[in-house]
Amino acid sequence: MGFGRQRVTVSSVAGRALVLVAAACACAALLLGIARSSIAAGDANAATRVVLYMAPVRAMFVNNDDDESRGDINNPFGTREGEGPGKGGDADEDEATGGPFPGDSALYSFTVYTNRGQTAKTGSAVFTCRYAFDKDAFCNASFHLKGSLLFAAGPLDFGASRFALAVTGGSGTYAGASGEVRAAPSGKHGQRLTFVLD
Repeated sequence: MGFGRQRVTVSSVAGRALVLVAAACACAALLLGIARSSIAAGDANAATRVVLYMAPVRAMFVNNDDDESRGDINNPFGTREGEGPGKGGDADEDEATGGPFPGDSALYSFTVYTNRGQTAKTGSAVFTCRYAFDKDAFCNASFHLKGSLLFAAGPLDFGASRFALAVTGGSGTYAGASGEVRAAPSGKHGQRLTFVLD
């Protein structure tokens, strides 16, 4: 049984190469189209920015001085007045001049507006803060915005004019929200809030 010789010419090799190049170009075009679609989808899923303004309404402070004196003596770490981390103070020190002390807490309420002039009300906010050492606090914040909620939390330096908290969730329009909220002074004792939501 014999096999016929296949005649290979320059033109047939060039034809095959041309077919391979065309196939490669088609694949590249397809991949480029998929990449563009992914980028477009990524843009659609990009972070959402919401800018609002808040102004304080009232504050309530809880002085836990009565428990501080007991903690100076009865603790498992052997620490006494003037020892250990953070800035301490004598248990009898006046809260107004030396406080807030670790364990003290405060509750702040705000009105939230859509404009800097604080004329277009859109909701309210409540910050619950518990003080630690160095007069810093850890705060939980809830923003009530037109039937939806946004929650945020994080450490807050009460000596600073700006702060940022992590957005930890929400409900309604903001269900499952994450990201952060940044605050900066905006006049009229207000704060400009920039929510960057994933």
